[in-house]
Amino acid sequence: YVFFPKISPIAGLIASISAYLVSYVARPIGGYLFGNYGDKFGRKSGLIWTLLTVGVGVLIIAILPGYTVLGLLAPIILFIARIIQGLGFGGEWGNATTWLIEIARDSKWRAIWASLVPEGYAIGGLSATALINFLIASEGFKNFVDFYWRVPFYVGLIMIILGVIIRYIAMESPIFAKLIEENKILKSPASLVLRTRFKEVMLLAGVNMTAQLPFFIAITVMLSYMTLVLKISSKFVTFTTVIGEMAGLFLVIISALLADIYGRKKILLLLFIIDLIFVYPYILLINTSNLALILLAQVILMGLT
Repeated sequence: YVFFPKISPIAGLIASISAYLVSYVARPIGGYLFGNYGDKFGRKSGLIWTLLTVGVGVLIIAILPGYTVLGLLAPIILFIARIIQGLGFGGEWGNATTWLIEIARDSKWRAIWASLVPEGYAIGGLSATALINFLIASEGFKNFVDFYWRVPFYVGLIMIILGVIIRYIAMESPIFAKLIEENKILKSPASLVLRTRFKEVMLLAGVNMTAQLPFFIAITVMLSYMTLVLKISSKFVTFTTVIGEMAGLFLVIISALLADIYGRKKILLLLFIIDLIFVYPYILLINTSNLALILLAQVILMGLT
């Protein structure tokens, strides 16, 4: 409506999904760049810069005029902003997980500590969804499209400012601090990892990418498919997303606990296999147009991923 008003609804849907997808494409690049930065200058500094990078993308989108003002330049800038967000988020995930694991280096529950990263992501998603639904319900869909869709981005900017302040006063990873004392910081740590552990990196990247793909489909393509093709109420579709994210909050902790008890590799492979197997039943359940089965499908898929 705002950035792609001159094309058909289906083409607009594809364009919107593409704008979302470019963020995912940029994440591995951000992970490499900011991961290398974090290994050279510290997790704390890396986390500040990743959050600031995400903030730049959020700020651009928050103040970006629509197609009626800028024409074709509006969606182009939107894509650039999403790429910037993706770069920051890719670096954010890796630096935050590394920081937590290094602080909990002596704990036997390191997977539980690491699970706080996806837990935070899920809580943020739930909060944003709740705010969007509140704005639509209170202001109406038309007013939401005209202006109020920007409010979550403004709120996000406030959270980013608070996050930067918190990270600035937070402690550095004790492991990294020790490396500085012993003068063991490498010039290009990311390049070294790729040279010496390329196979392992590609394997884990492939597993993660394949596991995240169903989640991406569930929160983008299938939501639009249910609304536009199956003619299911948008409120119910949004409700399934909220419940699915709530299930994810619970299952992340459970899977982390199992990983600490039985091993990371075993649980990772088990969840990966279950996730892939469920994709086809998921599509069948959605196509029934039965609300209970759709809710069940969303909860299982989003919970697993």
